[in-house]
Amino acid sequence: MLAIRRIDPLGFYLLPAGRPVEEGSSLLQSNFVSQLLKGLCSSFFSWILIDSPPTTPIADILGLKAHVDATLLVAHAGRTPREAIEETTRNLGRDHIIGIILNGVEGLDRVYSKYYGYGRSNTPLKPSKPKGIEGLGLRNYAK
Repeated sequence: MLAIRRIDPLGFYLLPAGRPVEEGSSLLQSNFVSQLLKGLCSSFFSWILIDSPPTTPIADILGLKAHVDATLLVAHAGRTPREAIEETTRNLGRDHIIGIILNGVEGLDRVYSKYYGYGRSNTPLKPSKPKGIEGLGLRNYAK
């Protein structure tokens, strides 16, 4: 029996992964996972979001790719190496990646607080190295 839990007040549902197993990649490639995801999609949910581990080892992520329609990458500003994002893009294919979320960008809170009137308007922002996607050297594939 599955232990799907409703997360209130958001109305989300969570299916915890359980305990780690040694052969995680073989589990992802198993008929059980395939049937589970197909059953959940056809009977209960329009969207299923799978939080996966980092994209290495490659066997794990390719096993998961076989079960999903698209991938949304999450990178941490200043910590996720550009090479890791480029390698993941090559391994998954550009057409499979629908976007990149950049977490941990510093300095934007001051810009937005000034924009919305929460900050002091006479406090200049210090110029810094480019942040965001440009700072990682990534191209905007959506253009």
